[in-house]
Amino acid sequence: MAATKPAFNPPGKKGDMIFSALVKLAALIVLLMLGGIIVSLIISSWPSIEKFGFSFLWTKEWDAPNDIYGALVPIYGTLVTSFIALLIAVPVSFGIALFLTELAPGWLRRPLGIAIELLAGYPQHRLRHVGPVYLRAAVCHLVPGTSREYSFQHSVCWRTVLRPGILVSVFWRRASFSPL
Repeated sequence: MAATKPAFNPPGKKGDMIFSALVKLAALIVLLMLGGIIVSLIISSWPSIEKFGFSFLWTKEWDAPNDIYGALVPIYGTLVTSFIALLIAVPVSFGIALFLTELAPGWLRRPLGIAIELLAGYPQHRLRHVGPVYLRAAVCHLVPGTSREYSFQHSVCWRTVLRPGILVSVFWRRASFSPL
């Protein structure tokens, strides 16, 4: 009985070693770049750290005329709005992903998936203005006492709600079609 030749000839140990070295080099470059970013941020912010100290991070008083600044309120606000955004975006994105992978008819999966991917790839600096521009009038009308200027200034909240949902749905879709 003749031995059959394998259909796939895997690369040898040398190819694995080269690939492993390249991956380690890429990881090292990423770590060095991250370290450079951290060093650059510390150097750039050193004058303010010397003047206000690290207590700036946990002080909540903000008094510009007396040169007293604290970032606790903006940090807390960012964390709370990000948490609320995740509470809204994650279920919506999982719903979109489940719909696309399990419920949508075949003819709708591809066009809708492409539309969501295009929306995820759309420049965020433009997308973050869509919500405030179109929803500002509705919010100001529905919520008494809401000023138009205030609702428009918080377009960042819309961006933090929109971006995670779209990205999670795209990654979920990619993972569901992965052959692994």
